Amino acid sequence: PYPDPAHAWPAEARARFDALAEAAADVIVLQGKVPADRAGARAAIGRRDAWFVRNASEALVVWDHHDPEVGRLVRALTDALGELDVWVIEPQD
Repeated sequence: PYPDPAHAWPAEARARFDALAEAAADVIVLQGKVPADRAGARAAIGRRDAWFVRNASEALVVWDHHDPEVGRLVRALTDALGELDVWVIEPQD
């Protein structure tokens, strides 16, 4: 959603995110500045999710069924794309 979205994460999670982003074919950054506070970050995540819904033709979501924000994204994607084009995979410990 913005530059360095993992900056406040624990070191291990940040390193994993950075490695995945570095290996990606493309990375899209939707706004140029890092939000000043949590409210700004939350708003940026909402804009990112809305962008996903508008631009995706299929979706693969890794979700443990605990984060309600991810649940809202899954519902929005399913509404926009249909159940057959949205796959939810539960992470393995």
